[in-house]
Amino acid sequence: MSHETRTISAHLTEFLVSSVVIAVLFVLGDLVSVYVFNPIQAVFFPQLTELASLLFLPHGIRVLATVLLGLRAAPGLVAGTAFVLFYVYGVRDVQLLIWISLISGCVPWIVLRCMRSFGINAFYLKAQDGMPPFDNILTAGIICSVANGFLTTSMLELKGTITQVSLTMAAYTVGDVTGLIASWLLSNAILKFFTSMRK
Repeated sequence: MSHETRTISAHLTEFLVSSVVIAVLFVLGDLVSVYVFNPIQAVFFPQLTELASLLFLPHGIRVLATVLLGLRAAPGLVAGTAFVLFYVYGVRDVQLLIWISLISGCVPWIVLRCMRSFGINAFYLKAQDGMPPFDNILTAGIICSVANGFLTTSMLELKGTITQVSLTMAAYTVGDVTGLIASWLLSNAILKFFTSMRK
């Protein structure tokens, strides 16, 4: 096997592993939001719970995955979104399934690229530079949430499966931002734990 073939094989393996990990994390985050946080939320905000989760961990996962991997995160996010839409939310409309999955997987990268063109970097470009400032990541997360919420609710409205558009978008945004902050804090805590274990 030539060096070039081994390099391609290594890159392909890395891509497949990262895609599977991202998809699994997305699904787990969604399950935690739906089956752990939503029942608690339903006690205090029963009407909002029918529209959206106010602590939506998958948004944090898709933003942080895109920060770390850029466009390479998209396939795993698309696959994870399609899985939960089909198996958790019972979406059977193929067109809706495809479009919402693509929105979920690709919007974060589009937003981060647009931000970078305006001089605001939220990508993890070099290990020696460390992670981008949390302010940049939070800004990216909010813009992603608004864009994702607008496009998703527009798709649902076209299909006639949603009526309270403004309230749903507001609930999406709140849930996405809190989910991003929670995911950020959790990932930092895990990183610090493993770092302390190595010492």
